[in-house]
Amino acid sequence: MARVIKPEKGNRAESVQAIWKQAGLVERERHSLGSVLSFDANLAQGRISPAIGYSRSIALDAACTAIVARWNATSEADVLLRRAFALFYWHVELDLAERSTGNWSDVVPDDAFYEMLNWQGLAAACGEAEFSNWIALHLCNLFLSGGVIKNAYDYKADTPGREFTEMLQVTLATRRWPDSKDVSAWKAYGPLLTTAHNPASFAAALVDYCDYRVAQCLGYDGIDAVNRRRPSQYASILDLGGWSQSFPLELFTLKLAYEQATGGSMNLNADHPLLQTSLMTMPFPGLTPLHRDELVDRVSAFYVSAFADRGLRQPITLRYPMT
Repeated sequence: MARVIKPEKGNRAESVQAIWKQAGLVERERHSLGSVLSFDANLAQGRISPAIGYSRSIALDAACTAIVARWNATSEADVLLRRAFALFYWHVELDLAERSTGNWSDVVPDDAFYEMLNWQGLAAACGEAEFSNWIALHLCNLFLSGGVIKNAYDYKADTPGREFTEMLQVTLATRRWPDSKDVSAWKAYGPLLTTAHNPASFAAALVDYCDYRVAQCLGYDGIDAVNRRRPSQYASILDLGGWSQSFPLELFTLKLAYEQATGGSMNLNADHPLLQTSLMTMPFPGLTPLHRDELVDRVSAFYVSAFADRGLRQPITLRYPMT
């Protein structure tokens, strides 16, 4: 969908609505049956890797449905979110088991990389820190191996976004807050770290960050930018499309990382429309015990049939020195 709005401080609410519309989530819902049919077909033929790939597609389709329901604050939003998480959880189990069984290098791209970052933040928002911390170890290995720079163009080109995201994973893994880190080149990300101990300053930094985030999602380098970036320069991790554009889940990962590392608290309330949609303001449901239905049971049974000997939640070892 073409971008038709120039983000400014005076049209913040309209800009947030434009981001939601351009994600095309409602349109994606209409195609969700194809992922299920492809999953079943590959499973019936014993094609393990393609079936795992389609389990990711199923989870992504379910997430889109859940996010649309949450945006509209419908009564079924919670159960749909729990269902989407259950499907994604089983995909992660399948994904990590396959990588481990094949002894894949950390430099080998993980197709679920982007969704892992989204669900890590959403799990943190829902009080499921154990899941967020577990996949942080895997994400740390991907970042520290150089695999993210090699395989994810937007993360390679967007140095501030990449370094901020990597910092969150390292902080979750080590429980050490990077007080002394030089973040002068981190654009709007930097003040989120330097003001974290000061609630009033942090609230102001949140507003600036949300302005920056909205502008990036609409193809501008900042809220005061005059011209949109060229199509060849959409190298921002915030301009990747999808449901996370309207849902700043990285803030929940930041909150979890800060609170675990320091023992302090972090408040994500601030005067910005991006933080005031129903995505952010509706109470978050617990995600465990995992939701069960016929499709979730089929995906979990696939894991049992393929990797039962590995058990669940396999320990992940950090394989690179922390800097």
